[in-house]
Amino acid sequence: QIINEGKSLSHCVASNYSVRYAKQQTNIFFIRNVNDIEKPLATLERRGKSVMQCRAYKNRSPNDDVKHFVNDWCKKFNYGSCFSNV
Repeated sequence: QIINEGKSLSHCVASNYSVRYAKQQTNIFFIRNVNDIEKPLATLERRGKSVMQCRAYKNRSPNDDVKHFVNDWCKKFNYGSCFSNV
């Protein structure tokens, strides 16, 4: 799934983070729209209580809807967000 995520979004999640994920050093989350769960919107990396990064297609910053979702999710679970400017 991590390989497919990297291919779909043309970013490095599979090559750079799969080993860390397998060693339980980081958590990887796939962000989807509930109405189209097959289409990737962004990939999020969380370590401990902090969201380290969240990237969309070709490592771009995700759209504002995704940023707001991430910030709301972080508030709910008391995580630090990587999107402090939204």
